[in-house]
Amino acid sequence: MWNPLRFSPIMAIIVTILKKWPDIFKPNKKTKNIAILGCKESGKTTLWSKLGAKLQDSSEKRTGQQIISEFTISKNNKTVSIAKTKDMGGGDEWVYAYQELIHENTFIYYLIDGREFEAKSKFGKITRQIEKIKRLVKEKENCGLKLLITHRDETNINKQDLKLKIKEKLGNKIFELILKKQQVKLSTFLENNVGYVNLLDENDINKIKDEIIEAL
Repeated sequence: MWNPLRFSPIMAIIVTILKKWPDIFKPNKKTKNIAILGCKESGKTTLWSKLGAKLQDSSEKRTGQQIISEFTISKNNKTVSIAKTKDMGGGDEWVYAYQELIHENTFIYYLIDGREFEAKSKFGKITRQIEKIKRLVKEKENCGLKLLITHRDETNINKQDLKLKIKEKLGNKIFELILKKQQVKLSTFLENNVGYVNLLDENDINKIKDEIIEAL
């Protein structure tokens, strides 16, 4: 006669597999720390909104800060969770608060209004903000940084000229930058860590989402 007790180890394994079966097909979910920084009107709030964050105040001219609750970004069978953070104002008075946003394993998108390059800006505020970021990430584990040059639709500068201008205006700050405890080569940074985007273009937003899901 068949004795179910005799097969209990096998049955236990089967039961365990069946219990876990729904999880096998769940999206691969990871939590990622993102900080979006930059000067006023560079598009920080717009980018948060386009990524899917729920904002209480979506005004581009808002100068304070607001909480970004944890939210998810999904594509195909992959989902990542973006950790709770803040949408921070772009004025100098908010630079002190960068330390609240930059921790271990934080990826920073620093937004620069592309119109600054055509306006012959001295980049004083941008330089000070990047200097603060540079100091904060120096001793942090596994931090990353990418410059997003925004308002592409409102500027006429091409990508190659843009990189030359970044090298001219910010090259010394990037040259001194240490990410993941290694000094960054300026040429490598300009090639891999600079994006030229229109935040109202769905294709550009999708590229940023892909980067967050696949690469960060």
